[in-house]
Amino acid sequence: MSELVYTLIRKKSRKRVAIAVLPCGSVQVLAPIRASVSRIKGFLRDKSDWIRKQQLVCHAREQAPILTGNSGDMLLYFGREITLQVLPGVKRSVGLVGSELVVGMREPDPEKVKKMVLKWYRELAQEIIEDRVLIWSAHLSKKPKQVRLKTMTSRWGSCSILGNLNFNWKLIMAPLDVLDYVVVHELSHLVHHDHSRKFWDFVALLMPDFKRHVVWLRENGYRLAL
Repeated sequence: MSELVYTLIRKKSRKRVAIAVLPCGSVQVLAPIRASVSRIKGFLRDKSDWIRKQQLVCHAREQAPILTGNSGDMLLYFGREITLQVLPGVKRSVGLVGSELVVGMREPDPEKVKKMVLKWYRELAQEIIEDRVLIWSAHLSKKPKQVRLKTMTSRWGSCSILGNLNFNWKLIMAPLDVLDYVVVHELSHLVHHDHSRKFWDFVALLMPDFKRHVVWLRENGYRLAL
C-alpha cells in the first residue's frame, strides 16, 4: 500500500482516521489534526483489501452498459443478461424471446426504441412488484394502502407513515429473491416504522437469509440501470 495515492484531509473535530473511496476510485483519508503519518499508513495497510474492492466496484460502474437503443445492448432481466435485438420493417412490438428482448419497428429510431424498452420494463415491474407485495403481505396482519413505482436515485423502496409503499421500478432487473427482500423490507415497516432491532428481527422472521440479498444490492445495485 506504500504506492497508494490518496488525499489527506485533517480536521480538528475528527477523533478517528477514516477512508472514503470516491466514485472516480480516488482515495480520501480523513484524519485528526495530530494523527501521525505512520498511524495513517498503518490504517491504510489494514484496509488495503477493502480499498481495492471498492475501487474495482467503481471501475465496474464506469464500465456499466448504457442503453443506446441499438441491437447488441446488454440488459438485465431478473438478474440475468439479455440482449436487445431491433428488427426493422415489422410492426411495432416488444417481447422477450429466449435471451433476447426483441423490439420491432418499421423504421428503427434509437430514441424511440429506448422509450419502448423503458415502457416495457416499467409495465412489467408494476405487474410483478404488485404481485410480490400481495404474496408477502399475506404473512402480515397489515396491508399497504397503495403500491407505487418510482424512479429513485438512491433508494430501492420506501414506506410512508400512511402505509403507502414506493418501489424503484429498476428492481425488475434484480434476481427475484433480491426483489422479494426489498418488498419484505418495506412491508416490515408497516409493523415497525424504524430500523430498530425489532424491525430487523421481523425481517429475519419473514426472510432468514435476507443479509445475502443486502450484500447483492450493495455490490450489484449499480448494474440496475438503463
